[in-house]
Amino acid sequence: PRLVTVVMAREEKGLPGLRRMGQIQHSLNHPAVVRTLGLNLDKNPPYLVLEHIEGPTLREVMAAEGRIPWQRASSMLRAVLGGLAHAHENGAVHGDLRPESVIAANDGSFRITGFGRRAGQAPRDDLLSDSLGDDEKSAVMDSVYFPRDPDPATPAFDVYSAGVLLFEMLTGGLPHGSEMPSDLVESLPAKADAVFRKSYTSMNLRFRDAGEMLAEFGRDRQDPGPESADADVRIRIVRSSRRCRKCGAENRIDFRFCTSCGSQFDARAVGTCSRCGRPLAADARFCTACGAKQ
Repeated sequence: PRLVTVVMAREEKGLPGLRRMGQIQHSLNHPAVVRTLGLNLDKNPPYLVLEHIEGPTLREVMAAEGRIPWQRASSMLRAVLGGLAHAHENGAVHGDLRPESVIAANDGSFRITGFGRRAGQAPRDDLLSDSLGDDEKSAVMDSVYFPRDPDPATPAFDVYSAGVLLFEMLTGGLPHGSEMPSDLVESLPAKADAVFRKSYTSMNLRFRDAGEMLAEFGRDRQDPGPESADADVRIRIVRSSRRCRKCGAENRIDFRFCTSCGSQFDARAVGTCSRCGRPLAADARFCTACGAKQ
């Protein structure tokens, strides 16, 4: 008994992207990536079930706040890069990273969704999200986030998009030509231009993947603001989840049992379900695995 998010393709051509989104996100296990709970392409309409994350998208945050200060923007981007780095290490490329793909969760974390491409696969038209509609303004904004890289796609594709994301957060607009964030916003640290310059560039000069881009933030220790913000993000992630010792799955910190294998996390649980045999808490009225009344 919990809230979930159900995703459906608006058109038939979006079904391959829906399938890849479900399969790729299901293969990733990181606090900054929205988890896949189910996928059913045989129903009409076909649908994908994701964990429900309460909070606005990064696009909605920027629309409400305008320009985001460097300290907060860099903290947000590092959280996103952490999830992307995990994906790149596991052979996945997001392929559609934009503010609409990042959820600013109410617990203070940032979660990525909308994965649609694996490294080594050629780009496809149906990977372009329909979430913004078909108006001209949205189409122009989408195109700026996608580099003109040769096929097949690599993690550097996402690096380019992350650079555009940083620029839009800092300036409130999209990059054009050779302008740097500091050309539009005064008092930005040199780090802002350095990270953007090495992401919003040709493929051979770009960071190779999100892990390399993330490491760039830690090379200059003279800027204490972003470093302290990064530490705060790490603390929130550690405290909001726990890893099951038996199967390795991530679970909320307040869960008593692993949602994947049913293993007990603490000693407060006693007994088992009369129907399925899963462990139960002493005060449980229903089994969390099969729903049987106790």
